[in-house]
Amino acid sequence: MSDAKRQVLEMLDQKKISEQDAARLLEALGEEALVSVEEAQAEQAAAAAKEAPPAAEIPTWEIPAGDWKEKLGMAVEKASEVLDAEGRALEEGLGAMGEALENSVDKAVKTVTEFFEEPENPPVRETGWSPVWEACPQPGPNAIAYTESFAMEKLEKLIVSWVNGPVELRSWEGEAVRVTEYTSRPLNENQRLWRRASSNCLEIRWIQGKFSFSALTMPQKHLIVELPEHLAGSIEKAKISSVSGNIYWNGLGGEELSLSTVSGGVFAEGMQGEDIHLESVSGRIRGKGLSVEDLTVTTTSGQVELEGVEAENLRAETVSGELEVFGNAEGFKLNTVSGAQHLRVSQCPEKAEFQTVSGKIQFDLPENVGFTAKYNSFSGRFRSDFPLTGDLDSKKGKAVYASGDASFSFSSTSGSMSICKVEERL
Repeated sequence: MSDAKRQVLEMLDQKKISEQDAARLLEALGEEALVSVEEAQAEQAAAAAKEAPPAAEIPTWEIPAGDWKEKLGMAVEKASEVLDAEGRALEEGLGAMGEALENSVDKAVKTVTEFFEEPENPPVRETGWSPVWEACPQPGPNAIAYTESFAMEKLEKLIVSWVNGPVELRSWEGEAVRVTEYTSRPLNENQRLWRRASSNCLEIRWIQGKFSFSALTMPQKHLIVELPEHLAGSIEKAKISSVSGNIYWNGLGGEELSLSTVSGGVFAEGMQGEDIHLESVSGRIRGKGLSVEDLTVTTTSGQVELEGVEAENLRAETVSGELEVFGNAEGFKLNTVSGAQHLRVSQCPEKAEFQTVSGKIQFDLPENVGFTAKYNSFSGRFRSDFPLTGDLDSKKGKAVYASGDASFSFSSTSGSMSICKVEERL
């Protein structure tokens, strides 16, 4: 077939020309005419088949002779044995894992059960605390003393503003008020204390002259204020403040009493009053034998230690220091951030609130008619030596002992909370 005839047939197949047009073109080209489109397509296909390259031979695969079927069966059998062994090992492993998990759950349940189940006769704890009282150090034999004595019939207000050195307030057997300042070197008139005494008010300041920076560079001075017995217990209002010295209060009483220092400590013994406030920023606060209606103790980093306290309401607060409170009150409120709290009473209070972030809380309580303790913690846990009922989750709940009359609340983020049974004596 010529190229010209092939092109005509392709045009006819593609319906670009009609059969009549194709016949005329072939006739004009001197080619043989077509009878129909089908004949043209058949002729075109035959020509294409003649011109196509020979097809490649398809390879054949012959199964080799021999015992291949037997070998295949043995391989399948071996694979089955391996799978069976692996299955048995997996089953044994899962069984051991399940047994271990069951044992762990049993141990956990037993631990939680033992945590809340109280023994028939819980042990009575001995947690007595008797700190060595820190007395005010007395001036040395070479100290220079400046003393004033004056009479006062009544003392309604006592104000002391000191900068550097200890301040001591106490009673004595004399009839007059005696004020003494001790120093290691002689003082001029302006460097000595300033005092003003009226018929009912006594005020003492660090120096007589105008306060300036040079006053801060002076050596420390030890101040001792001694009150006669007829004034020692009748102070209506006292405000004692110091920057860096300790404050010592011994055997004096009144109505509104405030002792505060920045870097020094506060030590009060035999203090009596209606409203007492003890405060220090970084120093220790210690109280012994305090009798008060409302007692407030606050510090930032210092430790608080109270022993033999009798109060209607007691509030103690610190950031990083620890709280040690041994005494009785109708209501307690203790608050720390990271410091531990330890409260011990010989009589069950009507109300006690404990709050901390990471400090440990321990409440030592004697046998009583009953209490209700609400507690809440993120990761710390609650425990009690007393048999409890109620909602007893380990971290949050409401526990009731006996009548449930007294009200206790515990709040902690990570610190533990515990109520310990102790002897009645302090």
